[in-house]
Amino acid sequence: FRTYARDTILRVDLTQELPPRAKVTLRIAFVAKAAQRANLLLYHGMGYRQGVYAWLHFWYPQAIPAQELLDSRYVARQRPYYKFAPPAAFYEVVLTVPSEYQVAAATDYQELLQDQDGRKTLRLYSDVPTRSAGFVLSRNFQRFVLKGTIPAEVYYRPGHEGSARLVATYASDILEYYQAHFGPYRYKRLVIVESPDPGYNNSAGDALIFQGSSHFSERDLTVPGMFDRLSEYSFAHEIAHMWWGFGVGCDWNAEMWISEGLAEYLAYSYFENKYGEFESNMFKIQRDGLLERLAQSLFGSVNARRIYSELAYLYTLHLEGFDEALVKPFESAEYAHVAVFKIYKKSYLVLRALSGLLGRETMKAVLRAVYQQYNGKILTTESFRAVAEQVSGRDLKDFFQQWFYQDNPTPFVDYAVAGFQSQKQADGKFKTEIQLLRQGTGRMPLEVVAVAEDGQEIRQTWAGEEVNYVLTVESTSPIHQVQLDPQEVTPDVNRFNNFYPRKWKISWGGSGLS
Repeated sequence: FRTYARDTILRVDLTQELPPRAKVTLRIAFVAKAAQRANLLLYHGMGYRQGVYAWLHFWYPQAIPAQELLDSRYVARQRPYYKFAPPAAFYEVVLTVPSEYQVAAATDYQELLQDQDGRKTLRLYSDVPTRSAGFVLSRNFQRFVLKGTIPAEVYYRPGHEGSARLVATYASDILEYYQAHFGPYRYKRLVIVESPDPGYNNSAGDALIFQGSSHFSERDLTVPGMFDRLSEYSFAHEIAHMWWGFGVGCDWNAEMWISEGLAEYLAYSYFENKYGEFESNMFKIQRDGLLERLAQSLFGSVNARRIYSELAYLYTLHLEGFDEALVKPFESAEYAHVAVFKIYKKSYLVLRALSGLLGRETMKAVLRAVYQQYNGKILTTESFRAVAEQVSGRDLKDFFQQWFYQDNPTPFVDYAVAGFQSQKQADGKFKTEIQLLRQGTGRMPLEVVAVAEDGQEIRQTWAGEEVNYVLTVESTSPIHQVQLDPQEVTPDVNRFNNFYPRKWKISWGGSGLS
């Protein structure tokens, strides 16, 4: 994958400039081999393993305008920076395979042209331009189709029909939610393929998801249904790539956050809408028993966003000492071993913060507008900002400069409530001065909630600019608690000091005391 995509470039100079809508035919003879792999998904769904052949991404030449190969904005270690922005085009594959093989293609259609003498020929094509013309094939696959407006076709290994049906149901629910909130699905179907690789890793192409076998074979391992929601969240992320990464393209070198961060944003939007935003929502133990109680004590309190995004971000920031700008080529990355946390987790947290700044409905409108304008095209960070500013009517230059571009040092925020004092006024009301602190170089507005003894809640927004700030509120009874950022929209690196008096939670032997 990397050798072909990064190191092999064939330059073709045309004898004359093509006028609009003119065509030229270029024939290239090449060979793509399916190498034996220990794990197909680790090689981007390319190779052969246990009777499964996969050519998921970029096994064929791509037509890229010469000026797009070199971007002079970036110079990494005195080498030119090369963009990797796969273009969308109308691909057509004519594939001949042994008749007993099932073919799962990342296309709208797979038309049977001929089947004789033990070999069949298929035509694979789509109605929309795509960035991949991938396919997976095996003689061991079985097939299940869940019919609907968008058919879900699942290719699975024998014995996993129940899981295939569940996966198809997830697909239907996720597609319905995404289309209602973020724009229409651009393909005619969704194809899901079980990989022979163990684990919960996945890979995606246009209209196709290649899933680790654990999604199919380990659903009922130890505790029945325990990992269903983990699979559903993972699946929601891969389906989101039909909008971001393959629908809306980007430079997968320097601006990978567009693909992965926005896929995470859609996945959490779906998952938290269904299972709650602040609850213990990842593992649901349905039955009672010795193993079920043990699993509940170990995993029952897991919140997906806090554990898989926020904790991962905090781990790299505090323990690894890592942080870098979101817009940055891989060649310039100083911490490549944990780049996945930046690309997936930090970018999601920044998008969540942007949603908190604009409001969730405005954020949805932004994403719908970007998708409508850049579907089938290449999106840049600056283009995303321009649409966000147009839709929201706000100047977001400072926000994007801080959280997408600023490097060495990268910004972080740690807001805290240092304390408060309430004093009764002559009119019987209480005036309270709340001491607020901003630590770190980042700045971000956040909500402050003061709760009085009689239950009254006073909500105000602090711009978050000052290092020390006194917020004054009035209430009908003394204030007894103050909380910062109750919706947890800022990427705060220490939420323990967001409460005053501070909250404590002590876990001992699997039980929680608050």
